[in-house]
Amino acid sequence: MSLSDLIDQGIRPEAAVDSLIDPKNELEHKIFLQMAKVYAADSITLTKYFIGNLSLFILAIQPFFALLLYLLYIRRRKTVRYIRHIVFGFYLHSWILIMCSVGLLIHECFTEFSWAYWVYGLSLLYMFLAMKRFYQQGWIKTLLKTVILNFLYQGILIPIFLLLSFMLSFYFF
Repeated sequence: MSLSDLIDQGIRPEAAVDSLIDPKNELEHKIFLQMAKVYAADSITLTKYFIGNLSLFILAIQPFFALLLYLLYIRRRKTVRYIRHIVFGFYLHSWILIMCSVGLLIHECFTEFSWAYWVYGLSLLYMFLAMKRFYQQGWIKTLLKTVILNFLYQGILIPIFLLLSFMLSFYFF
């Protein structure tokens, strides 16, 4: 009998896993227990749990985002310390989260409004203008650094941290 069959019969996830998996193998037992809990949970609870942990994801990614900024502006390390890159990252992400909230609010009022594209476009524009003002470099240099930062951030950092966030959320569910 499979784990899903036992849970569908109304057996608690803990009891179902204990009947199928040897408790001496702790890692395998924990993985199957978490799978059983996820299977038994309703989709709304599961979605709220995983989305609720995204705030920790945003907080955890800040030092690495600041490290990317530090590496992009390595020649300015005497005038712009690492802590200022962290503050800039918090400031930028706060603005993006506020824009997401406004976009969702507008989407609730006007259902045909595709807020995600507007928020993404405005966030890229705002990042460019904020970097231009904060680091006070030329337009072309700032544009190049914005493109490099976005490539590294969205192509490497965000996927890694989303995967870690999902794995940790799954482990502690």
